Amino acid sequence: MLETKILEVSEESKNRIIQDYQYFGWHVLSTQKIDYTTTYRTGGGNARDGYHFTVHNDRTAYYSITFQRDSEIKNYDELNRLFADYDSLDSKYQLIKNYSSQKLPWSAIALIILAPIIALIFNIIALVFFFFANEVAVAGAILMLIGDGLTALFVILAVKNIKKTRNYNAMKNAENHKKKQELISQMNEITTKAKTLAK
Repeated sequence: MLETKILEVSEESKNRIIQDYQYFGWHVLSTQKIDYTTTYRTGGGNARDGYHFTVHNDRTAYYSITFQRDSEIKNYDELNRLFADYDSLDSKYQLIKNYSSQKLPWSAIALIILAPIIALIFNIIALVFFFFANEVAVAGAILMLIGDGLTALFVILAVKNIKKTRNYNAMKNAENHKKKQELISQMNEITTKAKTLAK
């Protein structure tokens, strides 16, 4: 009796999965590449000189793999038990995500968008004071300074937010790399046992 299993895996896991599955009696019937595209922007600037953004398109490839095996193979029950353990570990592995070091956090994007809007509002009010109330022109100048100050503050906060996010992402990626290595080590122990049974 033939069994069929369809699996969707990341590009980095594809070759490992295909190689390891064969130790449990599975053979590849077909593979299909699936591309996912994520779009985001990076950039910066200031209200006076303008903002410059670059649009990035991240393409992530996944593979849908169809496996098949014969349930009459030697040591099927023991191989199946080992495979269940392996599959459980691999599911944990696939759930560990990578954190982007380039993608801007939404809070930083919001601050960058708000900065020129705040500056524009304060500058318009200041101009009204300059042209229609000459006796309070000083108030207009103060408002303009406040607008520029808030703009600078928002940009500084955005830059800090970006640095904080990238440092956090780098830390999480280092932790996740360690977790992945530990899981791979455990999976290798299982496949070593499976190789012995498959002989």
